[in-house]
Amino acid sequence: MKKTVFLIAFCLGFALMGYGQDDNMYPQSGASARDIPEPLLLPDFPMKDGSVMYQEVFDFSDADQTELFGIALRYVSEYYKSAKTVIDVTDPVTGLVVVKGNFTVMSDVYYRFFGTQKTVVVKRTGHTLKIESRPGRIRVTIDNLQVINEALPEAGIIYNESPILDLIRDYERYEQIYSRQKPKKAEKLAQVNRSILLDELDLNAYRFLQGLKPYFEKELKEDW
Repeated sequence: MKKTVFLIAFCLGFALMGYGQDDNMYPQSGASARDIPEPLLLPDFPMKDGSVMYQEVFDFSDADQTELFGIALRYVSEYYKSAKTVIDVTDPVTGLVVVKGNFTVMSDVYYRFFGTQKTVVVKRTGHTLKIESRPGRIRVTIDNLQVINEALPEAGIIYNESPILDLIRDYERYEQIYSRQKPKKAEKLAQVNRSILLDELDLNAYRFLQGLKPYFEKELKEDW
């Protein structure tokens, strides 16, 4: 009986030692909220009509519309090889190509297990690509960005085909909360990871957009 009472008291005392230690709930890392870096600043996302939209016009002075439209079709067939890719529009008269697909975003700065361990996370970003061909130029638009099938509970983020605007709103909402009160460790980690994800999405969207120009230049040169 004495042994039983002692065992219960020991277990209760051990549990009370950890009670209220929200910032050190995860012994595998031993890190506290102050050990986690500050969230990145929100990127200056290009907005149009209340949506995030990346758009660029590229000039190819010696190319006609038919030629540029053909290159746009080749680009889509080479880049979008996933079975989930949907080509909505291919109109040679207007020179319009619209495709729904995804590109990958790789990050090596996620902190796993609510600690400071770095790891590599690869995410797919759904989007709509529009290429409009005109004589001597094309206009490229990327919009409808969303994170696809991202369930990362260890990073404090659970999104499933979530539009980028939802991520932005969450970032802004938590920034307002944390300006008034100190975040707990798990909360701060989630905001850091959210900021990293938004930063990577912005960078990769710009890279993806800018990558079309050299492709068109190469194809035009080879056509000669």
